[in-house]
Amino acid sequence: MRPDAKALSRAERELVAACIALLLPSEGPIEGIAHAPATLAAFEEFMRRTPGQTRAMLRLLLRFISLSPFLLGPRRRRFVSLGADEQRRLLEAMMRSRLYVFRTAFTGLRAGLTIALLGQMQVMQALEMAPDLDPFGLAEAGGEGAES
Repeated sequence: MRPDAKALSRAERELVAACIALLLPSEGPIEGIAHAPATLAAFEEFMRRTPGQTRAMLRLLLRFISLSPFLLGPRRRRFVSLGADEQRRLLEAMMRSRLYVFRTAFTGLRAGLTIALLGQMQVMQALEMAPDLDPFGLAEAGGEGAES
């Protein structure tokens, strides 16, 4: 994908922004950080760097979530056409659904948004997290396959 290309369509951006507002509210545990625009940008960058086939699968996930109100309600409209309370109820219904496909879609969405949120340095600093690019100490041990 070209570096200057939009990784998300307008409809996908609207969907992701609505889900960020519901699942990662600015009045949440990370106080003082208006992270919604930055998280949307980080999610779009994540999509841009994702290999083509995986990006296509993520796009299908977004389309599935966008159209899920037609199957789960509360009204037969696209996700972004619902009010915030209806969107919240729909995501809760997906999270608690007896059908694996809805639970998996919700989990995939939540995982992607969490990756986008935690990939922001200001969020990591607010949570007092530090990236550990060598969690198993392989560099100190001489790399992979090094004996202890």
